[in-house]
Amino acid sequence: MLCLDDLDPERSTRKHLIISDRIKGRILYLGSLLNQSEEEVVRYLTTLKELGINEVTCFIVDMWMSFPLAIHRVYPEAKIQYDYFHIWEAVNRHLDNAMKEYSRYLRYTGFPELAKRVWCYRRTFLKHPKRYTEKNKKLMNEIILSCRQGLLANILVLKDRIRDIFENSLSQDEAYKKKNKLYFEGWHKKNRHFKKIIKSFISIPTCEYMFTYLKEPDVLTSGNSENSTKLVRSWKDPRYGFRTTKGLQDHLKLYQKMKYLGKI
Repeated sequence: MLCLDDLDPERSTRKHLIISDRIKGRILYLGSLLNQSEEEVVRYLTTLKELGINEVTCFIVDMWMSFPLAIHRVYPEAKIQYDYFHIWEAVNRHLDNAMKEYSRYLRYTGFPELAKRVWCYRRTFLKHPKRYTEKNKKLMNEIILSCRQGLLANILVLKDRIRDIFENSLSQDEAYKKKNKLYFEGWHKKNRHFKKIIKSFISIPTCEYMFTYLKEPDVLTSGNSENSTKLVRSWKDPRYGFRTTKGLQDHLKLYQKMKYLGKI
């Protein structure tokens, strides 16, 4: 089971991909791309296969449209699961944009203080409900009651409905029914940023790869790509970044020998 994610090394002008072992947490390979096209990802995966990684049961990936297409060409038997972290990253980005837009609307329509509160505390609305403190709940309730429109209340409801799909659905059919219900209830008509979220849940095959874990019990919902990415980015401090992909790959080989093989 492998994790595939993008990486933007400091000083490099190209986008890179990093692949790691989900079970052992080890970085296996990284390489550069000219662009995010299917052909470039196929080239990257073909190189991975030539290095000896011939059989992969599952890829946990970022939500690039080219990833599934390329994976099916190089590893046709592999299952694909969109990383739960990246799914929520996309959802929160759209909800955050909705609150930013609403804050600007409040400021331009003569409510500067309320606009400031919405802007400053918008990240509180995006927290996981289990992380809400009593102070957070009180603050959000005050802001919601101060707003004439129901946008902020709708954000909390939509966020909880989406979370319920992933955390409480017992089958793909149940998940599909819940996400389709959002569309039939007209959530995409309430706000243009909501529309972008609902579109990603309705679009085929995007939604298919969101719920692989409900069909295949051995598939995990999230990977370790963020940890691998943070590790690679930490190398820039002693090296001031890497100008070439070869320099980055050489540093990875040195790290693999020291940490994984116990050499040097």
